Amino acid sequence: MFDNLSSEEKILQWISDMSSECSVSYPMLQELYDGNTKPVAVDIGANVGGFCLSNHKMFENIYAFEPYKPNVQVMQIGMEFLNINNVKVFHQAVHSKSGERLSLKSPNLKYSGDITCVEREGLEDLGETCTTISLQHLMDGLKIDKIDYLKMDCEGSEYDILENFKNMKKIDILCIEIHDIYGFERKTSLIKKIEKTHTILAPMSIETSDAGRKAGWGLFPVTETYDSDIELLKKWMSRVYNILCVNEENIDLDMFPPNMIIKRSLNAT
Repeated sequence: MFDNLSSEEKILQWISDMSSECSVSYPMLQELYDGNTKPVAVDIGANVGGFCLSNHKMFENIYAFEPYKPNVQVMQIGMEFLNINNVKVFHQAVHSKSGERLSLKSPNLKYSGDITCVEREGLEDLGETCTTISLQHLMDGLKIDKIDYLKMDCEGSEYDILENFKNMKKIDILCIEIHDIYGFERKTSLIKKIEKTHTILAPMSIETSDAGRKAGWGLFPVTETYDSDIELLKKWMSRVYNILCVNEENIDLDMFPPNMIIKRSLNAT
């Protein structure tokens, strides 16, 4: 049993913490903050539903996928208690292929937010398995032609999922926690694939006129920097763990809140 799920008080605190984190980690278009909605969001690695709780009013439907059954149960109880009816919860791990059964692992038993299907050293087997579904089969099964917002926090499985997905143009906005577990080249290769259809941004900060710093999202041109200054890119890659990917055909950066995007090069401080 994970410590954050060991009592009702700790569960409620974990849900609150995750909701607060998701409300600032996954930026939305200004029109969604203004009370409008989009048809479809998909949450891969939903945990106890922080993203869904924070953003359910912005989408007609959110499809949430979570591999760890106790997290799924907490999420389902929370949605029912709060009378949230547009979040559909699936006890499945999104992965490269459908129909596989993978073992679940975690680096510790403190938080149930670090559970993964990835094979690597230093992880404790939880004695649980989960069936998989590919991103394409997910869309086909739900009869989704396009995902308006795809949130991914799946503890390393983002590589297997996206490297094997062939319809990136079908995703308008992708906000992803990209884990640094496979080295520079594979991390760079995945982002370069996404960059063929999406503008990439990463959390950054800039100096202000009063010697302070302003935080926001900045342009992160990976392919261009890889070709022109690979050492600079390695420096940035070592500290970038979240990226915001914006479909170049369907979404303009000006559609985000005006103070959110910091338009600058990687050379800026």
